Amino acid sequence: MNTSLFSRKYSALEIKDIVVCGVQRSGSTLLFNMVNEVVHSKPQLLDTYFENERDYRKILQQERSTLVKKNHVYVPLLAKRVKQKISYGFFTHRDIRDIIVSFIQLGWLKEVDDWIKNYNIKNMMYNSILYASTPNMQIIAYEDLVRKPEKVVQYIANTLEIPLTKEQIKQIVEHTSIQQSKKDIGKEVVGQQYPYVSQYIDKHIADGKIDKWRTFLSSEDQQKLNEYCAEYLDFFGYSKN
Repeated sequence: MNTSLFSRKYSALEIKDIVVCGVQRSGSTLLFNMVNEVVHSKPQLLDTYFENERDYRKILQQERSTLVKKNHVYVPLLAKRVKQKISYGFFTHRDIRDIIVSFIQLGWLKEVDDWIKNYNIKNMMYNSILYASTPNMQIIAYEDLVRKPEKVVQYIANTLEIPLTKEQIKQIVEHTSIQQSKKDIGKEVVGQQYPYVSQYIDKHIADGKIDKWRTFLSSEDQQKLNEYCAEYLDFFGYSKN
């Protein structure tokens, strides 16, 4: 993989960055690690997570590079840059009922009603819909990250126009799998050819399962979420049954 050519191409196009976005527990860290390995960037000391436009501008001003960044909250400046093809944006979504179960499993949430009352779920839904509605945003489902990682890695590589061999794709899938990531939490990871920080923190991964809301949530909570999150579920094509 010729990273020097890749860097020159980005400089010529004045594309400063690649950003992976998605609400918490949506698979954004898993996608970040995949993109990071595909891009094959060098380790940086710069903190690449940003929460708002001020933080995002600060990162952009520090250096022109292919440094991959991550974000959980909708930032209009990023959406504008992706729309204008100044930035590459990769967005991941997940069944919001599974996201909520993940929060409960990690002890970050006790009752579904609590999040409905304080608008946390609504904020997550609209952040996701806004990003997914952004022109030129590359949209990837969490379910595909888990079930079809080879296809996702190939899709990322095609989008960034980086040629990968079948062996490279296999290695990236192995390095970024949920099973391997559990072992790498809190460590500097040796990726395909370079070290990087996986961005997983202690207890970051609950179990990574899909459709766990069906057996974890009570029938009453399922009904509440199907009604309250109907716009999100319909937008991303998740079944209410």
